[in-house]
Amino acid sequence: MSETKYLYMAQCVDSLRTLVKEKIRLLKKNKYLANADWIFIEKNFRIENPHTINMINNDNRDINLNDHNIQCSHCHRPISIEFNQIQYDDLFEETRIRIINIQKTSFWRQYRDYEISTQAVRILSSLCDFVIDRKGQYISIDQLKYYYK
Repeated sequence: MSETKYLYMAQCVDSLRTLVKEKIRLLKKNKYLANADWIFIEKNFRIENPHTINMINNDNRDINLNDHNIQCSHCHRPISIEFNQIQYDDLFEETRIRIINIQKTSFWRQYRDYEISTQAVRILSSLCDFVIDRKGQYISIDQLKYYYK
């Protein structure tokens, strides 16, 4: 994985962590949720960066992922799940598409809040649609430069 993609994914994970912390903080103030088990909730909503735990080397197509253990709901025995390279690539691609859709939503939210113009939201939205169809791509500065020459 390139350094740019790694930094982008780390930034996304950090923003998700911040969002979860903020939502939990707001929910703690809700009088109807006062008796909730907040220790349990905070423990189970902890978001880990998968790229710091796992060693990924896409150049050699050599992947060393940690096992993902879950428990059987009936007998409570641990079940180990291993991802192969194809499953991991599919998961990564699905994550990329979700990130681009979140960006697109953010652009429309900025337009709604009068932070960007109609032309800007149209350009950014069309770029999101364009890169969703291109496997492994994100919106690049070069694509934006084309519209602002």
